[in-house]
Amino acid sequence: PTDTSNWKTYRNEEYGFEMKYPPEWQFLQCEQFFIWFGAKDELTLPCNYEPSEGVSPPKNIPSINVNIALNSSPDSLDVSLKNFKYTLKSFVEKNESIDNHEAIRVSGHNRGGQRSEGLFIRTNIHIYQLIYIESVRNNLEIFNTMLSTFKFIN
Repeated sequence: PTDTSNWKTYRNEEYGFEMKYPPEWQFLQCEQFFIWFGAKDELTLPCNYEPSEGVSPPKNIPSINVNIALNSSPDSLDVSLKNFKYTLKSFVEKNESIDNHEAIRVSGHNRGGQRSEGLFIRTNIHIYQLIYIESVRNNLEIFNTMLSTFKFIN
């Protein structure tokens, strides 16, 4: 396992979670509920960046983000999963546990051929979506290490 003793801690009191990220990385909080993580040269996109149909995303897009949605109906998790799976040309789904909460991991490749991983956790109030998309660097190991440090704080 990766030693995270010198990693920084991102803490979000409003949404009740924290997780560690590498010491040389930064985060960009676009909204209270959407946070990019990456190396400094990856955090160059504006917060209002929207991918366009048929246009490849920039190569230096941050590879890890956390998105929090309201768990407003019984099918909120299904909708979040469906929206993520729609971006993939093939995927595998499996159940996991994160900080004693049931989670669903969806792994696959997006239509541009980049490896994508999504971990979805439902609580009574929110759906937490922790997303990895392969970019210039392969940060999958970092993503999995960050997930191993994810904790609910409320």
